[in-house]
Amino acid sequence: MASALRFLCSVLLTQYAAGITLQEINGSQTSVFCGCFTNDYNTMVTKDLEYYPKYTVTGTGNSILANRISYFYNLHGASATIDTACSSSLVCFHMGNQSLKSHESDLVSYPSPKSRQSPRIVF
Repeated sequence: MASALRFLCSVLLTQYAAGITLQEINGSQTSVFCGCFTNDYNTMVTKDLEYYPKYTVTGTGNSILANRISYFYNLHGASATIDTACSSSLVCFHMGNQSLKSHESDLVSYPSPKSRQSPRIVF
């Protein structure tokens, strides 16, 4: 499992700190807007094709990160992974606010895993 997904699966646990339980969000109109633009984990994993991991195609795809969170926690609001390079988190924040203002969702989560794991990726 890609480290970004592992990070995202633990992000919603911070809602416990806010007093929101999993029972309260289960089946709720909670939207997830995930900002992610790096894919260095995939680059590292696929470097040696002789030892290509079994679930690499679905396990390292950034496009479905938000959808996995929505599915895992049974969230029924909008769910989108946003890739606008360095502004991904800000765009997710904006989309989350718009979703709340338009009453499209009751709660919004916008996790954005931007950890660098490969020493080969340099800005």
